[in-house]
Amino acid sequence: MTIPPQYTAAAITDFPPKHVRKVKKWLASDLPGLMTLTGPCGTGKTRLLYAIAKICKEPMIWDVPTLIVTTQRAMRLTPDAFNQAQTHVIDRLIAHNRRVLLDDLGAEKTTDFVLQELYRLISQRELWGKPTLITTNLSMKALAVKLDDRIASRLAGGKVLPFTGKDYRIKEVGDE
Repeated sequence: MTIPPQYTAAAITDFPPKHVRKVKKWLASDLPGLMTLTGPCGTGKTRLLYAIAKICKEPMIWDVPTLIVTTQRAMRLTPDAFNQAQTHVIDRLIAHNRRVLLDDLGAEKTTDFVLQELYRLISQRELWGKPTLITTNLSMKALAVKLDDRIASRLAGGKVLPFTGKDYRIKEVGDE
């Protein structure tokens, strides 16, 4: 697992105690299911995702737009090449029994194919209680509009950890 340089120092202890308690409870659960981190850009959701990744055993980490592009490219392969590429990446994520960490749900371009694959992935992982952490800048209501009521419902039915605050990436004049 590779952690991007800007997140190598990320630690769960960097976050408010209520976030830490919820994350630790999710990490300790035998059947953790879905956890969704929601909130505006730059409030620490991705940082927490990588802090969690650092303490998980063999997590699979994807940002959702890259996951979709990778899946679409694999689907364009000839049948022989597709078979040689092992299994479709979404199918591998559905089957993976360890933690799957998905960053930036809602940033992808939505098409019928994208909606179908995201629904399939989220639905199957939720159905089997597989540990899945998802970050999004969208509220559950906005996810229902952009993606699908069924996807938003499944995410809302899991653990939801809201983030608030200003975008830490945006520096005010004089802050530097």
